[in-house]
Amino acid sequence: MAALVTQISITASANGKETDGSPVVFSFSRTGSTDGSLSVGYQLFGTAKPGSDYSGSSTGTILFAAGSATATLSLPALADGALIDPYETIIARINPATNYEIATGKQFATATITAEGMLVSPKASTRPGYSSGEVVNGYAFAALKSNGSVVSWGKSSYDSSDITTPAGLSGVTQLFSTEYAFAALKSDGSVVTWGDSRYGGTAPTGLSGVTQIMSNLNP
Repeated sequence: MAALVTQISITASANGKETDGSPVVFSFSRTGSTDGSLSVGYQLFGTAKPGSDYSGSSTGTILFAAGSATATLSLPALADGALIDPYETIIARINPATNYEIATGKQFATATITAEGMLVSPKASTRPGYSSGEVVNGYAFAALKSNGSVVSWGKSSYDSSDITTPAGLSGVTQLFSTEYAFAALKSDGSVVTWGDSRYGGTAPTGLSGVTQIMSNLNP
């Protein structure tokens, strides 16, 4: 009888907090034989940076002890003293290897670091209708829900049809916008866009491995 192939998966089991150093925790699991120890490589992406936002490195190896089907990665949050400090993300990815498989849909996991209780002083916009960090959509809203789905409403551009959220959109960790389009960054590093194709509503084919998105404006 053929031996069961070991499959590795990852989930985010705890978010971090700058105020008390609470760590981000990622939980790794394996199926199949647990008779021996197993090393699994990982990489970390996202808006949070190692050494300034959390303790640890952006690459490393997690060790499953012999007899154990689980292992954890703990990354203590660091207070960086920023006045403008929205929640930051850490995206963990399991590295492929020849001695195990990665469970379908379980290669990535996303956690956040919050700055609750810290002073947040947003920069005021100097142009009506625009934020100081990215271009605000002029005719629609998009809401990111706690389950990773998105709801959008409004117009795709002036005097046009209603904007429509892509069917089945899920696993979203961040939303970005141009004046007439939205981009959703998913936990697996892929990007889904919608809205006016002339303003970024159509993403490049095969776009993957993305950790952050920035928009621009022709003044």
